[in-house]
Amino acid sequence: MEEVLARYFSGESSEAEKKEVKEWRAASDENASLFLEYKQVWAESAESEEPDEVILESIFSMDSDQKPDILPLWRQSMLKYAAILLVAMGVLFVVYNLNQSEKVIIDGIAVNELTEYDLPDGSTVTLHSGSSISINDFKSTREVRLTGKAFFEVKRDESKPFIVSTQQAKVKVLGTSFLVNSAENSDGVEVMVRSGKVAFGQNEEIYGSKAITVNLEKGEMGVLKKDEKGIKKFQNLDPNYLAWKTRIITVKDQDMMRVAGLLEDVYDVDIQFENELIGNCHLTASFKEKSVEEIMDIIAETFGISYQIKNKNKITISGVGC
Repeated sequence: MEEVLARYFSGESSEAEKKEVKEWRAASDENASLFLEYKQVWAESAESEEPDEVILESIFSMDSDQKPDILPLWRQSMLKYAAILLVAMGVLFVVYNLNQSEKVIIDGIAVNELTEYDLPDGSTVTLHSGSSISINDFKSTREVRLTGKAFFEVKRDESKPFIVSTQQAKVKVLGTSFLVNSAENSDGVEVMVRSGKVAFGQNEEIYGSKAITVNLEKGEMGVLKKDEKGIKKFQNLDPNYLAWKTRIITVKDQDMMRVAGLLEDVYDVDIQFENELIGNCHLTASFKEKSVEEIMDIIAETFGISYQIKNKNKITISGVGC
């Protein structure tokens, strides 16, 4: 590490070595303290006429309890101001990184497209368009506040459960992958489990001591309705519950009204039928990672209809219908 630090202080380190120094410095308080000591000595010696090799040797040969030689007053003043500058820079560095860790996610501001984020604990979240999330720094607790729809892949940590809070519900897990839908256009909260186990409960802030919790396992779905008691649990039979994230769509003998709703959710578009009879057409098809234009081309050819896209997200379908 001494050779890497030497190149770092002399400005000759590579990007990989710079990263190594930063990671080493952040690994412990002792390393951070040593880094500042070494840098102070380097700053003190910057005006020296001695070659860099001598300066570096003096830095790395220091014992932890060794005291520097008494310096002339002008050198002491220079060193004092350099130390003040270093301390200020260190404080700014800590504050900046703390703020960055607290704002890994856009704090409460809705995203305008499907967006994936890495969380401080190694978990990931994918937000549906129009959704928002707020998080803490994850140091004492792992808790997020969600508005809208999001898919979570949570890194397991039995000592620190992962909690997703919405206005009506709380979802608590140790490590799993699951979908939470609390979109404003829904009449409640839906939780669908892709892997692992999830505790899906009513928010105590709303339901008080009467709040209940149900356990969901892989393949199960829980629904909390605003105007209904309890939480309903059943097997999830919808193959498209993650289509908005995966862009994999499977429809079997579904009418075009329902297909249009699915495409609106997946591609964030608005679909209108000039002829309502088109909504009665039934489609059976599978689409994997295709654009909405490619899907509309196939649908138009299948039913002998036409469509137009305006302003990138306004789709008008016209034709005779079925």
